[in-house]
Amino acid sequence: MRQRPAAAGAAVLMMAGFLLMAGGAFGKQSPYVQGDRVSDVALKDVNGKRIKLSQFKGRPILINFFAHW
Repeated sequence: MRQRPAAAGAAVLMMAGFLLMAGGAFGKQSPYVQGDRVSDVALKDVNGKRIKLSQFKGRPILINFFAHW
């Protein structure tokens, strides 16, 4: 099945834009290292329950900040 040229072109432009925006972050070293302390952050989960970062002390976590426009 062939893709439409417009859709393929849009995908290429989106990827190029992402690479240009992210390009400044590559090669820079973070000022933080493993074991550094972070501020205790509190956020609400999808059910409205307040979750604090300190609840997960000693456990690896991944925080995904998702934006939908």
